[in-house]
Amino acid sequence: MENIGIVLTVAFALQRFVELIIDPLVENFFPANKKTILTILALMLGELIAFTTTLTIFPEKIDLGDWEKIITGFAISGGTEFLNSFIKVMGYKKEEEKRRFTENQNK
Repeated sequence: MENIGIVLTVAFALQRFVELIIDPLVENFFPANKKTILTILALMLGELIAFTTTLTIFPEKIDLGDWEKIITGFAISGGTEFLNSFIKVMGYKKEEEKRRFTENQNK
């Protein structure tokens, strides 16, 4: 699990690479299919990174074989989107708990 920070860093680096290098090229040559092409390229690069390194999002105790690499590749290819979604959900939960606490205090 100590690799999760490294995986997130690699995911962020891949996201920036796609945004800064690949996106402008695809925009020039395939503007109508840009989103699809960028998604496929990011997925391919994420899987390439996962299968050619020892990075994993799972603890050492869990051995899923190739599925471990496939899932890690998906996580890497998603860039920081997963982390952003997780933080957003946690923010909603925090606000909900504050609201419940305030309601209980007012009773």
